[in-house]
Amino acid sequence: MIQRYTLPEMGAIWSQENKFQKWLDVEIAVCEVHAEMGTIPKNAVREIKSKAAFTVERISEIEKTTDHDVIAFTTNLAENIGVASRFVHYGLTSSDVVDTANALLLKESCEIKCAAIQKGREVVQFSAVFPVKTKPAPISASTIIKTNDTKAVLRTLSPFINLRNAQTNNSITTKNAKPVDKRCENSIIVLNCGADGTTSPPHVSQC
Repeated sequence: MIQRYTLPEMGAIWSQENKFQKWLDVEIAVCEVHAEMGTIPKNAVREIKSKAAFTVERISEIEKTTDHDVIAFTTNLAENIGVASRFVHYGLTSSDVVDTANALLLKESCEIKCAAIQKGREVVQFSAVFPVKTKPAPISASTIIKTNDTKAVLRTLSPFINLRNAQTNNSITTKNAKPVDKRCENSIIVLNCGADGTTSPPHVSQC
């Protein structure tokens, strides 16, 4: 990710540290299931959970030799876990770990996005019912749209108005959207759009 365009909380999710942590979460979860099935000893799982540790620097160092990121990761775990490490990654492929971990990372990312959209939705609803009398605060790199078309306002704000539809139907649509208050006519909509596609909640102000 390009650091200067990345929100701190989003950057933390996609950091190397968090990526490997998710790999470890997956490995431990699989070990726990194996223990429940009797495939591996339960005391081995306890030892794995208590001793499992890694560092990004050490994994990078090992990878220079192995030329394989997952092998470098499990090797670093083995250095810290000891004998019980032979049960780590048992029955798994690299893709099993990486793909599952990526799903966890995407879930965390979506939670941040949904929270931001919900906040924007609340701002829009408040502005529609209680028109803002003051001028919008200056926003860098913003797009300002002036319109007397309520439908255009609705289309612009639909992602924020229909967050519930997006969460339940995995889609963002204007279907069944509640009409924007008539006082949105002749309004100014300010959208702060970053170069990476991130959008801050819109500010609606009456003319």
